[in-house]
Amino acid sequence: MYDVFVSYARADGSEMALRIVNALERRGKQVWFDTEDIPPAVTFTPEIQTGIDGSDAFAIVVTERSMSPSSVCRIELEHAILRGKRIVPVRRVMGRS
Repeated sequence: MYDVFVSYARADGSEMALRIVNALERRGKQVWFDTEDIPPAVTFTPEIQTGIDGSDAFAIVVTERSMSPSSVCRIELEHAILRGKRIVPVRRVMGRS
């Protein structure tokens, strides 16, 4: 069980998402983060869904890319909403991470 699942658009870079993860972990939170929690050679979607299902909250770094209709982040967000997860949007200002 995780406290927080962190979603972000990889095309925007992971610096901000990683800072969020590190800050939460320093506070003793268990965080699901794709670069740490998807083992090699596994199917992407089931691992993501399992991570969301096993988390209390869903944090999403909000950018144009993460909110585009074809974004994996949008699919993750919709899954989190369907599962009744607490949604925590984090706004990223472009040009700053």
